[in-house]
Amino acid sequence: MMGFGMMFLGLKILNGGIPYMQQSESLKNFFANYASIPVFGIALGAFATAMVHSSAATVGLVMILSQAGLLDINSAIYLILGDNIGTCITAQLASMSGNINARRTAWAHTLYNVFGVVLVLIAFPMFMKVVTVATKYFQPKADISAYIANSHTLFNSINALIFLPLTDYYVKLLNRMVKPQVDAYAEKVYLDRLLLNTPVAALQASRSEIIRGAKIVKGMLIDVVELLHTNDATILGSIQDSEDTVNQIQKELTGYIVEISKKELSAAQSLMVPATISSINNIERIGDRIIDICRLYENKMDKGLKFTENALDELREIEKVIVELLDNVMTALNGRDESIIDRIIELEDRVDYLSETFQKNHIKRLNEGKCNIDSGVIYIDIIGHLERIADHAYKIGMFTKDELFGEKCKGTPF
Repeated sequence: MMGFGMMFLGLKILNGGIPYMQQSESLKNFFANYASIPVFGIALGAFATAMVHSSAATVGLVMILSQAGLLDINSAIYLILGDNIGTCITAQLASMSGNINARRTAWAHTLYNVFGVVLVLIAFPMFMKVVTVATKYFQPKADISAYIANSHTLFNSINALIFLPLTDYYVKLLNRMVKPQVDAYAEKVYLDRLLLNTPVAALQASRSEIIRGAKIVKGMLIDVVELLHTNDATILGSIQDSEDTVNQIQKELTGYIVEISKKELSAAQSLMVPATISSINNIERIGDRIIDICRLYENKMDKGLKFTENALDELREIEKVIVELLDNVMTALNGRDESIIDRIIELEDRVDYLSETFQKNHIKRLNEGKCNIDSGVIYIDIIGHLERIADHAYKIGMFTKDELFGEKCKGTPF
């Protein structure tokens, strides 16, 4: 509500300055010589809307300038057409940190409006005639602002009527144009349904799918720590895409394992079924933890908070240990190795030690006044999430000791 109030207040203040603008010969010449040029008028409207992030504010501004006699109806409509393109900038900026669906939505909005503008320019005399006839019929005593409002309404109505029956084709076009950033992961397909009649091969394929998920969350972990160091918000989109892929892997693998469980299995194969489901669930939880860290990053940026160099170095150190832990887990998934299992245990213990040490270091920095409480709370939460990521990886590693390879568990990884 405050945003609307400030916008209308700004328009009121601008309206109060109209008498002075009417007396400016240079301003009159500018609008008369430049705004009447279609390309320039559209570009000016797009630029104005992109700057204020509000198409409504631009429409209001155009109405005020037109009522003051600074714009004729043609120039005003060129600006309104540009306004429809400029409003796409906000969506494009917002989609930079979003997932694949966010980017496709932003491009859908952009292409939709650009197509509409091109169409109206091609049929501009006809478009103007429809606006004039409709306004005179429904609002015979209306001033130029009604013509502007009606042109804006007509533009969007025509666009909607054209695109509505073409929605399915438009979606297919966007899917082909805007590709996920993690297509490299999606190219490999391990879950061949033809293998379901051979449980040994199907369960091996399931382990390969767990390894694929582990590679993706490893990349997500590296990206999120890089995000904390560089504040490059474009990384958020890549992380969210990877999270979507991990969720899809979990869903498909769980369904695949359910199908395997319906087959006639040996005792060893029956042990592998719940271990496989638990392992992919742990992969999915790692992805969720990383998304939680992304939210903490966004909270930190919204509040204008910073981490000390020591805190960032600590995050990098714990990241390296967890990356090595995940690498060892993937090695163990490829084949049982007692030395790898021992290393996984050592690395998980190392993460626990670093987590406790870094929290103590943070308290020390807090007491010394080197960091503030708000950034400290976020830092502690991030450390907590990293520790839990290591715990999830450790659980998968412990399954490779026995159950994932069909042997009865000698102890619990929990």
